[in-house]
Amino acid sequence: MRAGDLGKRLASAGHPALKRGERGRTRSSLSTRVRASASDGKVVVPSLCFVATAGLVDAAFSGDWSRIGAISTGTEDQLKLLCGALLLERLALVAWLGKAETQPLVLAKAFFGGTLSVLNELKTREGK
Repeated sequence: MRAGDLGKRLASAGHPALKRGERGRTRSSLSTRVRASASDGKVVVPSLCFVATAGLVDAAFSGDWSRIGAISTGTEDQLKLLCGALLLERLALVAWLGKAETQPLVLAKAFFGGTLSVLNELKTREGK
């Protein structure tokens, strides 16, 4: 059984997650929603911020990068200072947002995703 056949069978059975497309093809409304949320940056920006922060913390504190020669120990020390400044910025952002009635998800985005994630969240709220 091919994947298209399965979709047609589920659509003909009236499965709620599937609906008919414009050209008679069956498409999943769930995958359409995932693509829509990824295209407006709700997923991409916080994910990139989190990965960049994780890479920065790894480079600063693991010691692996200086051991293999990718960065010097002086650069590693500078990255540690940058991580400290970044932590203070994130804590200040969470404290500032915590004064207003802010959803816990936004506070988590502020801590793990940083300023870009919060700005993205505010931008999407203005658009609504």
